[in-house]
Amino acid sequence: MAQPIDAQMAAALCAAADISADNKLALSELDVKRFAPMASHGDWSVLAEQLTDEQISQLIRIFTLGEMQFASWAAGDKSPVIALVQQLKQRDVYIKVTINLDGTGTSHFATGVPFFEHMLTQIARHGLIDMHIEANGDLEIDAHHTVEDVGIVLGQAFAQALSDKSGIYRYGHAYVPLDEALSRVVVDLSGRPGLFYNVDYTRARIGDFDVDLLREFFQGFVNHAMVSLHLDNLKGLNAHHQAETLFKAFGRALRMAVTPDPRMSGIVPSTKGQCVRLRQGRMDDATVFSKDPVAMAAHWREQGARRLHIVDLDGAFAGEPRNRTLIEQMVAVMGGVPVQVGGGIRSLDVIEAYVAAGVSGVIVGTKAIQEPDFLAAAAKAFPNKIWFGLDARDGLVATEGWDQTSTLKAVDLARQAAQWPVAGVVYTDIERDGMMSGLNIEATHALALASNLPVVASGGVTTLADLEALKQAFAGHETLLFGAITGRAIYEGTLDVAAGQALLDG
Repeated sequence: MAQPIDAQMAAALCAAADISADNKLALSELDVKRFAPMASHGDWSVLAEQLTDEQISQLIRIFTLGEMQFASWAAGDKSPVIALVQQLKQRDVYIKVTINLDGTGTSHFATGVPFFEHMLTQIARHGLIDMHIEANGDLEIDAHHTVEDVGIVLGQAFAQALSDKSGIYRYGHAYVPLDEALSRVVVDLSGRPGLFYNVDYTRARIGDFDVDLLREFFQGFVNHAMVSLHLDNLKGLNAHHQAETLFKAFGRALRMAVTPDPRMSGIVPSTKGQCVRLRQGRMDDATVFSKDPVAMAAHWREQGARRLHIVDLDGAFAGEPRNRTLIEQMVAVMGGVPVQVGGGIRSLDVIEAYVAAGVSGVIVGTKAIQEPDFLAAAAKAFPNKIWFGLDARDGLVATEGWDQTSTLKAVDLARQAAQWPVAGVVYTDIERDGMMSGLNIEATHALALASNLPVVASGGVTTLADLEALKQAFAGHETLLFGAITGRAIYEGTLDVAAGQALLDG
């Protein structure tokens, strides 16, 4: 501590650390005054006997505030790039982490694992991240717990420092050579954990360090920082060089990803359980219409909506449902009004769970496009409940939350789907989606005629005139037009739900 803890500073530190007196687990000002000197000397085993895990975490948070320029924090200067501390108490490993993502690369490590500390130094130096890590654990058998848990706590620190990730580049990548070795690292601060580790070390140990522990470090980091991370060692004969290039590239990729992007100021690259509308499927062009989707669903039911269309956008990008509990609550509040759900649905188990929760129609897209047999199996298992989601740019289908555009024609895939008992096709023109520019009626009509399947038109519905034009296009083929999806228009007031339904009914 830069200065002794007195009662006044203890109170200010509690306030700066957002520790409420109403929290029965929280440390009191007297506790802070009493225990901070023990924390400063690293007497964690003694503290562990007197405090709960939560209280230890709070004490470390307070103590680190003093190390990280307490005066500015107490004055309210809470930079989102600084993580005060993360404390993990498990398996007899005690860890303290302090990071500043907007640093100069200074570092201090005390883990008892020299080679690991050498690797951590590469992250700090090449990522320009100020990093202070102390770990006091059982190293008698091996360093497994220490290395893994440092990864976990460092990941937690990154998650805290980045907060909602607004205003940053989010993506980062780097190639780093060292003599004969070359490694590539790509990171996406996505909020969706995923580690893709492709490293074939030429030796099992570097000195007395087990190289398998490096994967455990990265896995712990990924799971708790909630990032997608690809690490590839492309070349290498020396295991030390292989590892060092990975950690250097990791640092440089992080440096790129956390850099502020002036064009993204204030934009959060995720939906996080909110009602949002994207433009052309881009997460960086999202409008939040409500932070309470359940209340919003109830609102549309009260407005007379006869169907509700929901897309789990986080799930679409992650490849698995991310808001299932929330969606089930929305289904319940609709009181029997049919609900159609899509986004990240790539297994029969997920479909079954949604149907059991009362969902009337399940949209499958990416998995069905990549594996037609999956669409066939889903349609046969849940006849007339499966909607084939086809989202296209210039007639070519996009997948992975519209991140990837294929060479497959939407019309051809719709024809193929017609052989199975699907409910129909949800067709979206991505270029028009959320743009308030009107439907691509020609493409929608052509797909319906080619497949002879009912179609739900999506992407660009703005006014009653758009629905009138859609209705006219399907004159003589009315059974092929199941309906139209609208989002931004009803939120922004250019289209009335009841009026739109009445027009298509007439």
